[in-house]
Amino acid sequence: MSRVQKAGSDFASRVQGFLPERDLERVIGLALALGLLGLAFAETAPKSGREITLTAQSVPLSMADPAADQVGALRFLGGVALRSEDPGFGGLSGLAVQPSPGGWRVLAITDQGDKFTGRLVFEGARLRGIDQAAIEPLVDLEGKMVEGKLTGDAESITRLPDGRVLIGFERRHRIWAYGPDLTGPAQAFETPGSLSGAPPNGGLESLANWPDGRVLAISERMATRSGHIQGFLRQGRDWAKIEWTPSAPGFEPSDATVLPNGDLLVLERYWSAKSPTSISSRIIRVNGDQVRPETTLSGSVIAELKAPFIAENFEGITTFTNAQGKTEILLLSDDNFSGLQRTLLLSFEIRD
Repeated sequence: MSRVQKAGSDFASRVQGFLPERDLERVIGLALALGLLGLAFAETAPKSGREITLTAQSVPLSMADPAADQVGALRFLGGVALRSEDPGFGGLSGLAVQPSPGGWRVLAITDQGDKFTGRLVFEGARLRGIDQAAIEPLVDLEGKMVEGKLTGDAESITRLPDGRVLIGFERRHRIWAYGPDLTGPAQAFETPGSLSGAPPNGGLESLANWPDGRVLAISERMATRSGHIQGFLRQGRDWAKIEWTPSAPGFEPSDATVLPNGDLLVLERYWSAKSPTSISSRIIRVNGDQVRPETTLSGSVIAELKAPFIAENFEGITTFTNAQGKTEILLLSDDNFSGLQRTLLLSFEIRD
């Protein structure tokens, strides 16, 4: 395989988690023609646990109006673009938080089989960055390091009330459970049997759970007979099918979380390679009482991030109660290890 062929292959591996399969060939060809591959992929990360140094640059909610602090039902509480010289930083998908001394720790995973942890840093109520950041390989059921795209494509995460953390993987579709801070070895978590029929790159992109034990899993591109998106709801030890109705054609679920009152928030993403390139993310609110087995879920759009508001490949959403006792929402974007995209962490307060 030539260096150009290998570069194209690596680039495809990294962008396919963001692009629909039908757009891959076109975008790869364009990148090769423009000579952008040097920017669009990074060297393979060293697979070892380590602390990393992050820089955080504040970003506005809107470039057109830097003073803007409201989008839909959300009030902006600050956002940062995160960067690191460590080649393993990037490709973050899914987002969870857990209490820690002095604040909150974030948990995220990558489609390269790594976990990312760090402590949220605030200045008053404003998000300023992450410190104590670290990257470490995920481990499998035997405690061995997870390696390769086939087994390490982690896309979704949720933290259970008992402290365990569930991770949903694509390609080899499965759910594994880890200890707090994503400690291993992993334990197999019962996975919906029909998930094996999901597209390799369209598996569990969203995981969420409720204090009553319900666990929700929504695929990214597994279509139902009615044309909706296949999801699953676990009550007790049994999984039942549900369906997700996208808010508009072209939108796909990329993560989910549950509010303190039990309502569900689903993060949706739209991306088009057609000129002009279009990217948009929506947050959909669903009444928690509607989340029952064998139902078709839909909700109302409470916010949409698209130009002139900040827009990126957002793949992580979570909630927590801040120091002021209010519900805060965090959004995280996946840069696909590309110099053409950014890792953004945004903070919002939800207004009813």
